[in-house]
Amino acid sequence: MVPEHVLLPEEDKRKVLAKYNAAEGNFPMIFSSDPALIGMGANPGDMVLIKRKDVPASYDYYRIVAKG
Repeated sequence: MVPEHVLLPEEDKRKVLAKYNAAEGNFPMIFSSDPALIGMGANPGDMVLIKRKDVPASYDYYRIVAKG
């Protein structure tokens, strides 16, 4: 039931920030202690792509990892 979480490389993170003309602070946070991130090696400041699949479409959400 947990949607797919993908840790983005730094280059992809920069592309997302440029695409939305936004800073890291404009994105919602996800804590590094979140169970979905365990084992991913996510560090504060990293960006995570969350792929949610709903009928009839799928959606991509971005979160910035925060210490927690």
